[in-house]
Amino acid sequence: MAIWLICAIGAGFKKFLDFPVSTVIEFIFVKSLPFPAITICNYNQFRKSEVFKQDPVLQDILYYFATNDNDFKIDWDRYDELYGDSPWNLTQTAIESGHQLESMLINCRWNRGENCGPQNFTTKITGFGVCFTFNDNFKPGKRLHVTEAGQSQGLRLILSTEQDNYFWGDYLGAGFKVFAHSPGAYPLVNEFGISVTPGFETSIALKSTITKTLSYPYKANCSDVQLKYTGEYSSERCFFECHVEYISKQCGCRYYKFPGSERLCDPKEIALCVKPAIRDTAVFTSPCECPVSCRYESYSSKISLAKWPSEFAVSKTASHYNVTEDTVRNNYLEINIFFDAPGYEEIRQVPIYTFLDLQSDIGAYMGLLLGASIISLFEVFDCVMALASQRYRRPPTS
Repeated sequence: MAIWLICAIGAGFKKFLDFPVSTVIEFIFVKSLPFPAITICNYNQFRKSEVFKQDPVLQDILYYFATNDNDFKIDWDRYDELYGDSPWNLTQTAIESGHQLESMLINCRWNRGENCGPQNFTTKITGFGVCFTFNDNFKPGKRLHVTEAGQSQGLRLILSTEQDNYFWGDYLGAGFKVFAHSPGAYPLVNEFGISVTPGFETSIALKSTITKTLSYPYKANCSDVQLKYTGEYSSERCFFECHVEYISKQCGCRYYKFPGSERLCDPKEIALCVKPAIRDTAVFTSPCECPVSCRYESYSSKISLAKWPSEFAVSKTASHYNVTEDTVRNNYLEINIFFDAPGYEEIRQVPIYTFLDLQSDIGAYMGLLLGASIISLFEVFDCVMALASQRYRRPPTS
């Protein structure tokens, strides 16, 4: 029985030190739901009309970036002659030569028809290029809220891709990337954004999810460390930063699409080092310690499409915006972003075997196998002390 007890107690301690958990999923209804930040990015990065104002060698460089055509030769001597002492600042060029929100944003409506515009967006450089973010204020009391689910309360955008002004870039599609994320967080548009295309109305129904992961003192399995460049921690942003640092270390400079404080790479360094490093499979297999987040807010989406505008309404739409019907079909699109339920889903881990459970099991096994209890232990201790006391007080024999 004693051997059985020892084995049972050992198994109990082993189970406790494994820290087993159970996942609880609960939907929580709320009266007011914080709306996420919405980042939109045009698939095209540089306007043709602006690129043609530059020296032809810069046009060649952008073509090379887009096609990765190794047979295409760039006149680097000409580039060094023009920009040897003052390297070409691609960040500034991307902001100035990229599509401007003032011309892309045809119509903006928030909540129950409130007007919004470019003043409600902030410009961000992301892995997808120059983007614009709605509701990016994460300060308490400044974040926008909705009180109902459905399209009656949400964000409605009519955008123009401006395809007639497209030029060579990293992405050859036409349309926009849309990404919902926590305000203030770095948007991973290139990795997780939703593609929307001209000629369609895209409805994006969001569901907010908050995931809480347990972290034990002896077995840390999550992290909430603030990231160096991308702010709020998530394992995806952690991996992104790891890859960014890898490329910056390999090339000694920072790609203009990446966050950081290192010196910006000039086009020659991008062509000869950064682009090959991005294509290098080692970038994506480099060792990165990125545990899951202890608390992570994310947004899943359901997407539905309809042709927009209808054949009946296309002429009226073209007349309203003073453009041709072909322009509407090839460039315009509508996006509706809203919540599909008035609440959020909470996924949390709870311990299923605590120290109290371990104590209960030990007591149960002692009672079952030895007929013992806490009182029994005190009685044994009292008996031992009494015997010792009697032995100590026994008078010496003559």
